Parts: sequence; structure tokens; C-alpha cells
Amino acid sequence: MAAPDDGLALFQGRAPLLEAGKFDESVEAFNTAVNSDPSLDKARYNLGRAYMKLNNRQMAEMQYDILRNSRSEYADRLFAILNP
Repeated sequence: MAAPDDGLALFQGRAPLLEAGKFDESVEAFNTAVNSDPSLDKARYNLGRAYMKLNNRQMAEMQYDILRNSRSEYADRLFAILNP
């Protein structure tokens, strides 16, 4: 299992992939980060955003549920994207 810092290192610098429209690469990068460190709420939020860009609402909702259950501040942000 990767150390928690590994997940953070994997997450940092990945948001530009999402902003550049590289949604498949974003999903892969953010999945790797949250699998390494499930407490990376911002990475999970961005994973949900990437899934929405790929029209995969079911997976985006799964990320929302995880954020909501952990009482993350990012849950409301992802909810707003899921329900514009």
C-alpha cells in the first residue's frame, strides 16, 4: 500500500489535465490518487467532475456519496455540478 504522501503527490498537478479536457487521463490520475489516499477529498471531487465530463453520472454520483458520507466540504460542490 502506498504511503499517504504518495496519494498527495499523485494528486498535485492533475487538475490541469481536467481543465485541458483530458478527461480519461484525469479519471485515471484522480482514481490513482484516491486509491492511494482515500482522504484526498479534492481529488475525489475532481474525479467526480471528470466523470461528469465523460457523461458518466453514475460514477460521479458514487464520488458524491463518498464525499457526503465523509462530511466533506466538497460534497456540496459536487452536488451542484450533478444538479445544475
